[in-house]
Amino acid sequence: MCIRDRLELLRQTIKNVQDLNAARVLVTADMAEAVTNVKTFIVRAEDSRLGLNMLDMKRMYGNLMIENRKLTAELLKKINNHQTLTAELKKINSFISKASNLRIGQAKALSLIHISEPTRLLSISYAVFCLKKK
Repeated sequence: MCIRDRLELLRQTIKNVQDLNAARVLVTADMAEAVTNVKTFIVRAEDSRLGLNMLDMKRMYGNLMIENRKLTAELLKKINNHQTLTAELKKINSFISKASNLRIGQAKALSLIHISEPTRLLSISYAVFCLKKK
């Protein structure tokens, strides 16, 4: 396989990762909505039970069962998405590993010469690394 084909494969793999990540975000949002519905149905069912409204309680527990099925289906989607995403990321890691073994000319060593941190206290800290050829 020539380098052009490998680069095209890498581009496609990166696009797959982006698509899978977008799908992961949507599934997570759907699951969060379903969990909110579960909480609501439990509270309403218990309110109905305490108010001796058995028909409403039965309806709420029926809705709870439907949401539970939805959550189970979303979890299976999330598991499949995770497995596929992991496989795609492994492909990218393999490509990077193979590409790192390729070099033209003499290897150049780099050394860390400076670390800079902010003078103000922030909730997010950071460091700047400056590299210099040895």
